[in-house]
Amino acid sequence: MIAELTPAGLSLSVPDSPLSIGPGRPAIDVTVGGRRSEWVAEKVTSTGADTAFAKHPLGLRVEWQWNRIDDLGATPAVELSARITHDGTVPVALERFALFETRSLTIGDNPKRWRTHLHAVGHPHPLLQQRR
Repeated sequence: MIAELTPAGLSLSVPDSPLSIGPGRPAIDVTVGGRRSEWVAEKVTSTGADTAFAKHPLGLRVEWQWNRIDDLGATPAVELSARITHDGTVPVALERFALFETRSLTIGDNPKRWRTHLHAVGHPHPLLQQRR
């Protein structure tokens, strides 16, 4: 798996697979004192070969970890997970969290055969489904 951090965010790809995603960054909407604000990380910082983080000005921290998964059959996959922590002094209400905000996702040789499903609260896992 290839992970590349650039000023535009994190890009992930698997050399022997048609999967690539990114660059992307985490995005958070919070409410503080009755005022809602939107934030997309300006900088993602590497903390190791397979980890990175972004820090929100109010003390929220988004930590990413990614792994290559080879036990799903013939096609390797990428698993991206995140953890949000808060070490700020101001209470915040988390309204929306985008694990990986990007405009670039390629799955398979023909991207027109794939679609992504957006999920609301209560649907923790992204679902990618091949069209028939």
